[in-house]
Amino acid sequence: MAQSIVIVGGFLSFPAVYRGMHQTLAELAGQPVYVVRASIHDWILAVSPVGWKRLLDKLHRTVRRALSSSSTGKVTLVGHSAGG
Repeated sequence: MAQSIVIVGGFLSFPAVYRGMHQTLAELAGQPVYVVRASIHDWILAVSPVGWKRLLDKLHRTVRRALSSSSTGKVTLVGHSAGG
């Protein structure tokens, strides 16, 4: 069954940092892989509740996209550092 994978990056990271991990997971797992599109700017804003909401909204949108390609109705979350 195809269970999508979502990568949640660490503090002050951005999606390109996880390009290698994305490719490796996609090849090894044979599943769709998504990376939360958080920017360094998003992480800087995360020092406030409004900033955290912004990050959580991006995570929510990414999980919803991943669910659309998951035949199990579930996703695997891979968190790194503050993203964990």
